[in-house]
Parts: sequence; structure tokens; C-alpha cells
Amino acid sequence: MGKFIKIDFTEFNGFKEKLENLKTKKLMLELLFDKGNRFLKIVKLKTPKKSGKLTRGWKLSKISNSSDVFKADVKNDVDYASSVEYGHSQKVGMFIPIIGKRTVKPWVFGKFMMRNTIAEIKDENQIKKRIILFFKEGVNGK
Repeated sequence: MGKFIKIDFTEFNGFKEKLENLKTKKLMLELLFDKGNRFLKIVKLKTPKKSGKLTRGWKLSKISNSSDVFKADVKNDVDYASSVEYGHSQKVGMFIPIIGKRTVKPWVFGKFMMRNTIAEIKDENQIKKRIILFFKEGVNGK
């Protein structure tokens, strides 16, 4: 003998409709834009400021998404940005006009301003809080 269980899905279907009506793509793009601007603010503070050119070179160039992947491109087009980020070799005794000194060491260590900024903002959980709030408000109809 079989027993039948009757399940009423009307409330679940209502919940499903509420979720489908939420504008999650817009939220994700807004969150990414905010995170990108936060990244720019922090990386500019960490960037050495000999002339200011390197700091002004930081740009949030493109925010995009394809299917479930959202992406922001942050870049610095200043020609020596990678040398400052990762370090570089130099010829000992060469005169550097911008600092008004001669080089002493054959290697200059990088400042890692981009790498350190990524590590710093990666742990921030403001996005998680905003997503939870978004879904709570969306489902509860507030």
C-alpha cells in the first residue's frame, strides 16, 4: 500500500516569483562599481607620489559581465607602473633627474601597491552585507 503526501507549493511559487523579479544584475554591477572605486581610492593612497603622474594613471576602465561572471578592469597605463609595482633592476651610478640622485643598488624593490590593495579589499565583507540586505528587502517586499 502506498501513501501519498500532498505538498502545497503556492507560497514557494510566490517566493520564486519575488526572486525572479529582483534586479540582481543591476545590484551586482553597482556593487562592482563601488568596489572598483574603493580599490582606486586605496591604491592611489598606496602609490608613491614623486611627481603624481603614477597616482593619476589609475583608472577603472571597464565594468562588464558575461553570464554569471562580473568583472572590473582597473589599470594604470603609465609606462613605469609595472616597474614600481614589481621592482626593477638599474645600472649603478646612473643619475635619476626626478629624484636628483645617482643609483646605488642594482635592484629596486617593488611597492606592490596593487597587490596589497587587492589583499586588503578582498577581506572586506561589505558586499556580503549588501547582498543579504538586498534579498531580505526584495523577498519581504520592503
